[in-house]
Amino acid sequence: MHNWKELLRQNALPLLLVLGVVVFLIYKQLTPEVQPQASAPLMSATKPTQSSSASAPVQTETGKITVDVKGAVQKPGVYELVSPARAQTAIQKAGGLTSEADPNGLNLAQLLKDEAIVYVPRQGEIPAATSAGPVGPVGGLTASSADSGKINLNQASAEDLQKIPGIGKKRAEDILTFRDQNGGFKSIDDLKQVSGIGEKTLEKIKDHVQID
Repeated sequence: MHNWKELLRQNALPLLLVLGVVVFLIYKQLTPEVQPQASAPLMSATKPTQSSSASAPVQTETGKITVDVKGAVQKPGVYELVSPARAQTAIQKAGGLTSEADPNGLNLAQLLKDEAIVYVPRQGEIPAATSAGPVGPVGGLTASSADSGKINLNQASAEDLQKIPGIGKKRAEDILTFRDQNGGFKSIDDLKQVSGIGEKTLEKIKDHVQID
């Protein structure tokens, strides 16, 4: 009897381990195995950033005009200018005036159009009108039509405008100011928008003027 107890005491720990393993195996067989659910991937709350490649407003390319500069300039020839351009720019492009030039008949502020001819007269010269295209600033001859004799509102200088019956220096300056601010006259009726010119004045002068 003593030997059995002694034997049990010495082997108690191994027996407990074996018993524990047996209990664990029985429990595992009786308990249904729970399959772990695959965790759904977290969806990013942030939407993918779209490429903000929206094109910036395309700037319209500045228009260009081609003009023919003749007469008393350093380098006569055909030049391309950025529009809007004035006669002074064309003359500078051609190297400026020569010592023979007569600047008194020039309207350096005149707006130019494509295919315009800018003719700089020499001292004592009376230039003839040309039909090679819109004529540039050469005094009174260029501001009026060779056929009609009417003053061209979009080419006339202040001196040219004062040749119109009823138009004095102040009114001529008002017409030039309106022309510069509005890019020229679209019709003769636009004169009514000039300060001091009403229906009656327009009736008096409309037969003496024209536009391009």
